[in-house]
Amino acid sequence: MQHSARRAVAALLLALLITTPVAAQKPTLAKCQTVKDRIERYTGLRRKGGSASQMQQWKEQLRASEDQFYRMDCKDHRRKLR
Repeated sequence: MQHSARRAVAALLLALLITTPVAAQKPTLAKCQTVKDRIERYTGLRRKGGSASQMQQWKEQLRASEDQFYRMDCKDHRRKLR
Protein backbone atom coordinates (compact mmCIF):
# COMPACT_ATOMS: atom_id res chain seq x y z
CA MET A 1 0.00 0.00 0.00
CA GLN A 2 2.80 2.37 0.87
CA HIS A 3 4.57 1.71 -2.45
CA SER A 4 1.48 2.58 -4.47
CA ALA A 5 1.10 5.87 -2.58
CA ARG A 6 4.73 6.72 -3.31
CA ARG A 7 4.23 5.84 -6.96
CA ALA A 8 1.16 8.06 -7.13
CA VAL A 9 3.05 10.98 -5.58
CA ALA A 10 6.01 10.39 -7.89
CA ALA A 11 3.71 10.27 -10.93
CA LEU A 12 2.01 13.49 -9.85
CA LEU A 13 5.35 15.27 -9.40
CA LEU A 14 6.57 14.03 -12.75
CA ALA A 15 3.40 15.25 -14.44
CA LEU A 16 3.83 18.68 -12.85
CA LEU A 17 7.44 18.90 -13.94
CA ILE A 18 6.56 17.97 -17.50
CA THR A 19 3.58 20.33 -17.89
CA THR A 20 4.84 23.38 -16.00
CA PRO A 21 7.48 24.52 -18.53
CA VAL A 22 4.98 24.21 -21.37
CA ALA A 23 2.47 26.38 -19.55
CA ALA A 24 5.18 28.90 -18.71
CA GLN A 25 6.15 29.18 -22.39
CA LYS A 26 2.65 30.06 -23.60
CA PRO A 27 2.79 33.62 -24.92
CA THR A 28 0.42 36.27 -23.71
CA LEU A 29 -1.72 38.27 -26.07
CA ALA A 30 0.35 41.38 -25.31
CA LYS A 31 3.64 39.67 -26.25
CA CYS A 32 2.17 38.37 -29.49
CA GLN A 33 0.77 41.82 -30.27
CA THR A 34 4.22 43.36 -29.75
CA VAL A 35 5.82 40.95 -32.20
CA LYS A 36 3.00 41.46 -34.73
CA ASP A 37 3.43 45.25 -34.47
CA ARG A 38 7.15 44.83 -35.14
CA ILE A 39 6.35 42.71 -38.23
CA GLU A 40 3.99 45.38 -39.53
CA ARG A 41 6.55 48.14 -38.85
CA TYR A 42 9.29 46.46 -40.87
CA THR A 43 6.84 45.54 -43.63
CA GLY A 44 5.80 49.21 -43.87
CA LEU A 45 9.40 50.42 -43.91
CA ARG A 46 10.27 48.04 -46.73
CA ARG A 47 7.24 49.13 -48.75
CA LYS A 48 8.30 52.77 -48.48
CA GLY A 49 11.75 51.87 -49.74
CA GLY A 50 15.23 52.94 -48.82
CA SER A 51 18.84 52.23 -49.57
CA ALA A 52 19.94 48.70 -50.35
CA SER A 53 21.60 48.32 -46.96
CA GLN A 54 18.51 49.61 -45.14
CA MET A 55 16.25 47.27 -47.08
CA GLN A 56 18.48 44.31 -46.26
CA GLN A 57 18.60 45.24 -42.59
CA TRP A 58 14.81 45.63 -42.41
CA LYS A 59 14.34 42.35 -44.25
CA GLU A 60 16.51 40.55 -41.69
CA GLN A 61 14.59 42.15 -38.82
CA LEU A 62 11.29 41.23 -40.48
CA ARG A 63 12.31 37.59 -40.90
CA ALA A 64 13.55 37.42 -37.31
CA SER A 65 10.26 38.85 -36.04
CA GLU A 66 8.25 36.43 -38.16
CA ASP A 67 10.31 33.52 -36.85
CA GLN A 68 9.74 34.70 -33.29
CA PHE A 69 5.98 34.97 -33.93
CA TYR A 70 5.82 31.36 -35.07
CA ARG A 71 8.24 30.05 -32.41
CA MET A 72 6.11 31.69 -29.72
CA ASP A 73 3.10 29.88 -31.22
CA CYS A 74 1.00 33.03 -31.42
CA LYS A 75 -1.47 31.40 -33.79
CA ASP A 76 -3.82 30.86 -30.83
CA HIS A 77 -4.17 34.65 -30.55
CA ARG A 78 -4.42 35.36 -34.29
CA ARG A 79 -8.07 36.44 -34.27
CA LYS A 80 -7.57 38.72 -31.27
CA LEU A 81 -4.60 40.57 -32.74
CA ARG A 82 -5.43 43.87 -34.42
